[in-house]
Amino acid sequence: MKLNKMSEHRKDIEFLRRLIVYADTEEHRELDRKIAQVQRDEHCVQRAAQMAVLFALAAMAGLAYVTILGNDFPYSQSQLFVTILYGVGLASLICLVGFAGILTIYRLRLNRLREECRQLVKRLVEPHLEKSRVMAPRHDRSDPADPEIARRSVTVTGSSERNGSEGGMSIDNKNNHPNDLSAA
Repeated sequence: MKLNKMSEHRKDIEFLRRLIVYADTEEHRELDRKIAQVQRDEHCVQRAAQMAVLFALAAMAGLAYVTILGNDFPYSQSQLFVTILYGVGLASLICLVGFAGILTIYRLRLNRLREECRQLVKRLVEPHLEKSRVMAPRHDRSDPADPEIARRSVTVTGSSERNGSEGGMSIDNKNNHPNDLSAA
């Protein structure tokens, strides 16, 4: 049963893998190979765990059949069949515990590789970010929601005669506050 939706974890890893390809260095290629290998191994263990679940369910279904529909269950000649079903069920459950441990180890390994990938992407992108910060105008770094900055950024163009007001006062269109033009 394959799900159409990718988990957020897998989306994050795929995004980071696509980013590290742009660097095209041996370190980035090696990290990409390691991530791909761990993902393949994890997928293989998940498939084996699915098979173990199917074997455990089949063993339980067989035991339920023998218990419910078998005549004289404890004394019947199907004792060998019941022993085999118990063995398959127990082995499947033991395998599931082992697979859960292995999947945990692979997930931890993948998390470590993802963090390493984030660090590489950060080193790859930081020079470009610093360059864009130097080129950006000063007013773009401010918070537009700050009322003090918004008040200071208002510029009055024109004189009191154009605005139709007397005494060197005009009204700011954004905030409807009087501005003293004579002081400017």
